[in-house]
Amino acid sequence: MSGSNSEGYILNSGPNPDRMFILWKSVSQGNRTDDELETATGFSKSQISTTVTGLRHLRMLEGGDEYEAVELSYMSVASTEEIAFGLTILDNIMSESTPPDWSKQAALPLTISYFLSNNTQRFRRMDKTLATKINDYHRDRDYVPRDGKGNPNDMNDRKLQNWTFFADFIGVVRKWDGKDYTTYLSPDLVYSLLRVGVDQHPDEAASSSEPPAISIRDWLKLVSERFFPISLTNSDEVPLILSQTLVDLSKQGRIRIVEAGDKGHIGLQNTPSPSSMDAQANSIRLLK
Repeated sequence: MSGSNSEGYILNSGPNPDRMFILWKSVSQGNRTDDELETATGFSKSQISTTVTGLRHLRMLEGGDEYEAVELSYMSVASTEEIAFGLTILDNIMSESTPPDWSKQAALPLTISYFLSNNTQRFRRMDKTLATKINDYHRDRDYVPRDGKGNPNDMNDRKLQNWTFFADFIGVVRKWDGKDYTTYLSPDLVYSLLRVGVDQHPDEAASSSEPPAISIRDWLKLVSERFFPISLTNSDEVPLILSQTLVDLSKQGRIRIVEAGDKGHIGLQNTPSPSSMDAQANSIRLLK
């Protein structure tokens, strides 16, 4: 069970993720004090204070009165600096989590896991019923953040909204209309995750003339350990929302879903297979 004695600051206080990125980048460019950041970013002292606290909780800033920006992981493989920033945050959280002993901020990756495992494709960002379901999902996985008095600190509609803003920033959801959002893993985010996988687990059976590939099972295991929990369905299929993005990447000519080695066939959940997909596919080959 989560040993946190305080609630997850990020969802409770809701520092703006775009502002966090801008401030982190400004510090990395040499603006290391509150006064320098106020001049460079135009943020108020209150906004800087809230944002700095959020970045510290996410292990993205170090130092005392003079800040030091933590270097981004995955810059060499991420499609954008913003994606590298989001992946570094998720990696920082998961590296502090050894389930059932979760990081204080584990609501960020665990809520991504909820949406993917439940195929929640459209939602309202302040839906109280949905927040209760997510809270139950957290508890089922022994994630129980606590307030200053040691009482369980439940997910609620305001925290769901704060999570939505973060998820929108990293490419997990996108705005549909007003307060309505759709869960859609951006192709750039998924391609970046695939590049991380290929970098860590290259297909050793492939010839040197072939583009790199990774077993889908190995890839999902890596994503679960480093970024957010995700697994195949009971029918050995990639969850629907991720399947849709893999098809989009295939149509864009950025990947091919192939058979490589003897890892066993993996399907796409409730998603028409792209024409280029091998009949007994179990791996993903990067083409660009």
